[in-house]
Order: sequence, then C-alpha cells, then structure tokens
Amino acid sequence: MARSKVILIALAGVAAVAIGMGACLARPGEAPPRAYDVSARAKVQTLDNGASYVAVATRFAASHGYTLKRGDFSVDGREVVNVRIVVGPETFFDADNFLDAATVDLVVHSHSKRSEWSDPWNDLLMQLRGTMGESNVDVVVR
Repeated sequence: MARSKVILIALAGVAAVAIGMGACLARPGEAPPRAYDVSARAKVQTLDNGASYVAVATRFAASHGYTLKRGDFSVDGREVVNVRIVVGPETFFDADNFLDAATVDLVVHSHSKRSEWSDPWNDLLMQLRGTMGESNVDVVVR
C-alpha cells in the first residue's frame, strides 16, 4: 500500500513539473505554447524514395517565397526524406517517408484559419498531381 502511494505522489510531481515547464516557456502575459493539430493530410506515392516529392516541394516553396527546411536522416540503411515548408509563422507543411520509402506522408500543421493556408495547400497538391499523376496523390484528411 505504501509503495502505491509513493508512486502516485511521484507521478503527481512529474505532472506538476511538466505543467510548470510549459508555463515557463510562455513569455510574461502570454499563454503557454500549444501543440499543432493536423489540419490536413495527404499520401504521395513515389518510386524514387521521395526524391520526386522533394523536387516538387523545392520548386513550390521557391515559387511562393516559402522557406524549405530539410532534415533527412538514415534508418536501417535507407534515407528518410524529412521536409518542412514554412508557409507562415503558424503554418507548416511537413513531409516524410519514415514508415514507407515509397510513400511520402504530407501533413499541414497550423493554428491559422483554413482560409489562410488552403490555397497554398491546394496548389502544392495540384503540382504534385501534375508531376506524379492524379492516382499517386491521395488526400486522407481534409
């Protein structure tokens, strides 16, 4: 019985510290940072481990003046594509092929209204469909 109380107290302490750390990340007078929800998601099929996606994303970002960030890495001997297109201060298009080399998972993370990111999102999907084929780009969450 005493052991379970100690564990419960320890867990409560960890939760309090985590909540306190979140509050510490906020500036005075601001709310603590919040997690980004998935606003939209698409699956892009590639035959080249995501290289064709990266080419389209690079052209797309450059044509719109967006920042493109890469953080590719290796897992079990294969390169994983990891790309972020910064659309705005609170909107990102993230893509990776971590789970499957032939499938790029493309996700919109945003705190902004849908109307603020839907045009660039639709443009990126149109460019991907034009390059990779309509059947290789599947919107999963709208």
